[in-house]
Amino acid sequence: MDRQHIFSLLDGAGIPYKAVFHAPVYSMTALNGIPELAQRRSRIAKNLFLKGGRYYLLVARGEGRADLRALGERLHSGRLRFASKRELSEVLGLGRGEVTPFGALGQNEKTVCVLFDDFFTGGEIGVHPCDNAATVFLRADDLFEFLAGRGVQVRRVSL
Repeated sequence: MDRQHIFSLLDGAGIPYKAVFHAPVYSMTALNGIPELAQRRSRIAKNLFLKGGRYYLLVARGEGRADLRALGERLHSGRLRFASKRELSEVLGLGRGEVTPFGALGQNEKTVCVLFDDFFTGGEIGVHPCDNAATVFLRADDLFEFLAGRGVQVRRVSL
């Protein structure tokens, strides 16, 4: 799945968004060098591909830390840890720096649960469109509903 496909899906669903194109970004720190992203930094999500008893894609605020131990306990998933690059590629078809909730659309068996930080509820969110050389800004609730409407398991969590 590429960014043009994501844009087509959003357009087809009538979901308003703004795309910002930039040099590839591999870390939250790199956002500081891109003025259009630095201004909206607090709304850009950090996406973590995790595994416990199953796979999770955590969509969290970029600033701050998530307590993975406490989250694993609340999910009754045991200890959460980062999935490997191989698992990221096999399960979501994504590479390093490309982790995004849109990646859950490409999974064959819909086994990944996308966890959205409550911080984004009712506000804007910025995520990669399966390409770390672009960021899409849209209403977080639209993204949540968009994914759920396509069979992706989604859940809101307090971090």
